[in-house]
Amino acid sequence: WSLINVPPALVSVEDVRDYVERCKEKGYKATTIEQKVGLLGGITTSLIKTGYMPVDSPNPWLLIDTSAARTTHHRPATPEEVKLLLTSDTIPEPVRLVLRCQIYLGLRIGEICSRKPEHLKDGLLEISETDKWRPKSKHSERVLPVPADLASLPKKLPQKTSVNNWIKRLIPDLSSHGLRG
Repeated sequence: WSLINVPPALVSVEDVRDYVERCKEKGYKATTIEQKVGLLGGITTSLIKTGYMPVDSPNPWLLIDTSAARTTHHRPATPEEVKLLLTSDTIPEPVRLVLRCQIYLGLRIGEICSRKPEHLKDGLLEISETDKWRPKSKHSERVLPVPADLASLPKKLPQKTSVNNWIKRLIPDLSSHGLRG
């Protein structure tokens, strides 16, 4: 409560907004402010549940959005864009191979770009930790059947940046994240 001089039962939405502004003025980062407001909201909820504040009291800390992160979602590619990427003569074959793996196998860009020829055996592609890629979870490690036209992998696949640059040349507002369907 150090930045707010109001008893918990009398805190208003305006008081919460003032508190957030004072935190910003003190130089707190957005995540710190979000944590502080969340903590004070939890304390207020506990005071209400334990009878130290009236049950019908609104919890103003929960009425203000202080989300630190604004999520930017990558838009999915349209069927026309997928067709353009897969058929464009300007995209080199190793990049097109990466795009096909993303589109048809649902692989993340890092998963496919970090594969080596030994990861593909008997029509199965092993997705496991490499020196360039670590799985997000144990469930990210898997073995996938691949299409017949993907009989082998080149010794070196293009880097993620290179793949994204090729995509942007043809479709400026699309990234490789939008290809996982």
